[in-house]
Amino acid sequence: MKTLKQTVAVPYRYQVHFTEDLFSSANSLLEAVIAARGTGPDPRNVLCVLDGGLLAATPGLVFKIETYFHNRPALRLVAPPIVVTGREQVKDTAEFLHFVEAAILRHDICVIAIGGAAVLQMASYASASRIIRVPTTVRSQIDSAVAITNGIDGRGVVAPPYAVLNDSAFLRTLSDAHWRAGIVEALRLALVRDEAFFASIESAAPALGARRMEPMRQLIYRCVELHIAQPGNSEFALRDGEAVATGIALDSTYSWLAGLLPHRQLQRILRLLLALGFTLDVPASVTLGRSGIVTPLLADIGSVVEAHVIQEDLLAASIRTVRQTAAFATSLRIQEKTPAYRRRAEATQSCPPACPTSR
Repeated sequence: MKTLKQTVAVPYRYQVHFTEDLFSSANSLLEAVIAARGTGPDPRNVLCVLDGGLLAATPGLVFKIETYFHNRPALRLVAPPIVVTGREQVKDTAEFLHFVEAAILRHDICVIAIGGAAVLQMASYASASRIIRVPTTVRSQIDSAVAITNGIDGRGVVAPPYAVLNDSAFLRTLSDAHWRAGIVEALRLALVRDEAFFASIESAAPALGARRMEPMRQLIYRCVELHIAQPGNSEFALRDGEAVATGIALDSTYSWLAGLLPHRQLQRILRLLLALGFTLDVPASVTLGRSGIVTPLLADIGSVVEAHVIQEDLLAASIRTVRQTAAFATSLRIQEKTPAYRRRAEATQSCPPACPTSR
């Protein structure tokens, strides 16, 4: 018996748009994107899925969305916006999946999912390529550009969106913790891809810490550029920002102790993490030699090498070093609140470095 193997590569193309106040009456981007889908019913049928956490932060959003579609005769909402629970709980909403699937069968509709990663993932799973994603957190605006694998309860589907619309106005609703969590994802990407991008985050750290919108827009845009130029992980990821920051600190410190990363680059990384407000609190449950903690290793900022063996003594030393750095930074922050320290700082115009000294 003879057998031949056929390989089929299917290219996916979609646009990532950047805008401000998507549902403003003066903003025509969404209408133009839907109209560009080609043939369809007139008016175009639309179903909106809304993250409940976002709605709690913007109570007038449902009315704003309904008003937007009411004033556009070419578009028609087939139902009021569906509000679902955000974060991981959303994946247990089987009724939602059935509703979206039935709506797609009844109408030739375009689903618009507005929210964080979990809501976007579930809506993408239910509606496949009929979806327009409107991510509302920093991390989801970064990840939505490349996330094509969507899974719920062990089931998955490869389904790129029709388009991604990044609306920077939604970022104002984020807590400080979620704001920082997005920055550290960008920092992680810069460390392995682009030293110049790392330097730009370094320069913009005070403005980012003060929640200035323009440097955040530039940060997200550059992340999306890097993802599109060299796609990596194509799944949505729900990660705790503090945990990612601590992981970066451990990875970088291990790379330095292993003789790969120059000390001055380690200092830049740790100082930036601390300047962005992360505590670098290493949990007591860290397991020595656990796969994935310190791989890949940094040879320099923007350059990585793969590590196949983790040396437990170096990892233990990395944990000690990061803990000492975090403790020093905490004590420094406490001192900074005292009048005596402020007077001394004003006199010297300098502060001790919150990072390990060179060996």
